[in-house]
Amino acid sequence: MTGLRASRALSSWRVAARIARRDAVRARGRTALVVTMVGLPVLAGMAGGTLVQSSVATQAQKVAWEMGPQEQAVVSPFRGPGVEQSADGGVVGARQPASTQDLPTLADYEAGLAAALPRGDRLVRSVEGTGRVRTTDAVAQGERPVRELPAADMADVVAAPVEAGALPSAPGEVAVAHDLASELDVHVGDAISVTWNQSAPVDLRVSAVLAPWPTFDEVYAVSGALFPAVGSATGALAVTGWFVVGKAPVTWQDVTTVNALGSSVRSRAVMLDPSGVMTTVSSGNDLGVTSGMVVIGAAVVAMALIEAVLLIGPAFAVGARRSQRQLALLAATGAERSLLRRVVLLGGLVVGLGASVVGAALGVVVAAVVRTVVVARGSFALPALRVPWWAAAVLVVLGTAVATVAAAVPARRASRVDVVAALAGRRADARPHRATPVVGIVVAAAGVVAALAGATTRQATLIVGGVIGLELGLVFASGALVSLVGMLAPRLGIAGRIAARDAVRQRGRTAPALAAVIAALAGLTAGVVFLESQMAQERTSYSPLGAVGTVALGMPPVIHSGDPVPSLEDLSAAAGVLRADLPVSDVAFVRFAEPAGLRSGAGSTPTTSSEPAAPGVAAAASPVPPSVNLQIVRSPSQECPPFSDTAPIVADSRCVLGGGGAVVWWPNGTYSHWLVDDGTVVRMLGLSASGPAADALAAGKVVVNSVHDLQEDGTVHLQVLDATGAVTADARFPAVVADLENISEFGAALPPSAADRLGLRAAVEGLVATTTRRATTAEVAAADADMDGRFTWGVYDERGPRQDAGPVIWALVAVAIALGLAATGVAVALAAAESRPDLATLGAVGAAPRMRRRIAAAQAGVLAVTGAVLGVVAGILLARVLVTAEVHAEG
Repeated sequence: MTGLRASRALSSWRVAARIARRDAVRARGRTALVVTMVGLPVLAGMAGGTLVQSSVATQAQKVAWEMGPQEQAVVSPFRGPGVEQSADGGVVGARQPASTQDLPTLADYEAGLAAALPRGDRLVRSVEGTGRVRTTDAVAQGERPVRELPAADMADVVAAPVEAGALPSAPGEVAVAHDLASELDVHVGDAISVTWNQSAPVDLRVSAVLAPWPTFDEVYAVSGALFPAVGSATGALAVTGWFVVGKAPVTWQDVTTVNALGSSVRSRAVMLDPSGVMTTVSSGNDLGVTSGMVVIGAAVVAMALIEAVLLIGPAFAVGARRSQRQLALLAATGAERSLLRRVVLLGGLVVGLGASVVGAALGVVVAAVVRTVVVARGSFALPALRVPWWAAAVLVVLGTAVATVAAAVPARRASRVDVVAALAGRRADARPHRATPVVGIVVAAAGVVAALAGATTRQATLIVGGVIGLELGLVFASGALVSLVGMLAPRLGIAGRIAARDAVRQRGRTAPALAAVIAALAGLTAGVVFLESQMAQERTSYSPLGAVGTVALGMPPVIHSGDPVPSLEDLSAAAGVLRADLPVSDVAFVRFAEPAGLRSGAGSTPTTSSEPAAPGVAAAASPVPPSVNLQIVRSPSQECPPFSDTAPIVADSRCVLGGGGAVVWWPNGTYSHWLVDDGTVVRMLGLSASGPAADALAAGKVVVNSVHDLQEDGTVHLQVLDATGAVTADARFPAVVADLENISEFGAALPPSAADRLGLRAAVEGLVATTTRRATTAEVAAADADMDGRFTWGVYDERGPRQDAGPVIWALVAVAIALGLAATGVAVALAAAESRPDLATLGAVGAAPRMRRRIAAAQAGVLAVTGAVLGVVAGILLARVLVTAEVHAEG
């Protein structure tokens, strides 16, 4: 008996599937619409997934790109004894030497490395750094990677093939990468100059142009041509590493031996076969994905899936409507309601499955075509075509599920068809249940509450469930919304009255389309409001260096003993470059408070005028600056409360939880950025508080950013502490409050007299310039290039915060319009077919031919206007959920 029931059920499913397949073949237009709506997202997802997977090179490809034909390994510069690394050479941990005295000499370290490596292999020393590359006619943008190698080992180490010429064999020759040669328009035999770390330019002749290759280095020179000799195993600006050349593979045991000495190793043998390698795996998220991003992404995916279901639903409603007579005939011959449901439901499954499979296949084809074009253009961005088959399976299942779910509601309605009315050619819609709109409103309200609660508590499940509840509630309530629109029919014209009443009579067709329009507009509104909220937050929290158009130039900080320092003559020359290349109206020297008695170059004079008091002399090197701490001492009542209770800290104006903004000028010997100025620089910055601040500085008063920095008598209490924490200077000064907006760059501003009283010097740390108009990107790049690398941070051009996310918003608008038109078009197309008898009656009583067009426009208008109003409201609610989720995720 059980077997008989199973056989009958299977036969019933087969009959339903056969009818569904035939119906899909007959209704080619509707089937094509559903196939497009389902297949396009699957195609895009499959193509994107394949391209992402194809952008990740295999270990074999990485080895071929990085290592020359004779290389067995690459040894990193010295990091400290006891390096821990992964199989691919990634450093997990290293123990830094206690002092510079613990650093081995380069000769001793190389001897240790050679002893740790297999017999028959040899070390090839490599020195790498960055430099400015230029010809007499062109300058390469930014600092470019430069590597020095012994001439005899150049062919064994350089992995990129030679496109033209021959590899360097003498100190005056270089090989340049293909992209750099194209940028500078140089060929074999041409001359280039390389400037390394403010040294004099070195003229070199191009002996080889390398073929396009995914290599990091762009200039290969012979050892000794550019970089000075390094005495220890590590250098501050030019870094010494090694290549292992030979026939003996470097095993994991060899790698661990080198790790103990102090370097990590990228071994060809280990990378190609990492089996059995036991290393500590670094914890953390390499992609930088936060929990807030996951929550927001999950909510967006949920909205997208519901939108897809709602868009496809009207198409199946159209099919069910046009198949009413066929379904009625089945019912009249004894078919059960379950069979009628299966016919429509299997229609969604069959079409969804076919569309998903075709979309996934076409996605792979599109990815293959894109990769072919990319490779043909000489790019290595997509090294191999790698298809993520698991993603294909997921996308096919997801696409099929979306189409099947979209057909569920039309299937249920089809099973409740009035057989007699359908066979007689009358409208056969079943009366909707009165409780459905109420349920929809309750579900939508509960969804909003749940989503907001989930956003506040960082519960992704609540957020996604709330979003789904809101959208589904609107779907359930859409029929009642259509009825409300019908109540306005008497107030409309003839065309509007007919369209509104037709929408009410045909809720089975109108409600899904209205829900789709609401969902499309809700998604658009949520996206636009969310993006605009982010932009508003960025504009509010942005800390400018100065007014838009302000140009600044900073000097490199003194970090290591021996670091070269630009002189005042260099800064004067840089000011001339700014005047020549940019629309500069005025230039001033910028000075910061530093410990007295430091470098002799650019910071020797306490004056703050726009020109130095006397020309400086170029300082070839500078001592490491002593460390001091500059602090503003607040009264006890103005101190920030302890951080044990975070709730009051967020709202407490006494607490500054973080800085922000560009940092161009970096004082040496202290991390407290105290500007020393007589009002000239502050006035040139053009900030909202520049005028009062400049007047205060000119009057000899200190400028602070917060009223909480002031004592009860209106003064400010300043202290200087040495490295041990002992107070070396303590004084009070008259002060004013003027927010200079960028607390990272301007912790306070001192008049020159206050700096002298505290025993500090006013050290020149760069330039500031005002402009007559905002400089173009090309002008800033030209000025930066003309600095010849003397100022490693480059020219800073204040452009202000981003004002809008225009392209993204317009893309969202375009997508929403397309989705809304698709949903409205489906409903209007069906309405036009079903309105023919009404239109014929109107024509018989003398209605003008244009009446049909007006009625069709009114039918579309009913859906568009109603859907737009409700969609905007729903979108604002969704945007509130997303913004709340991001705020609490960041908090």
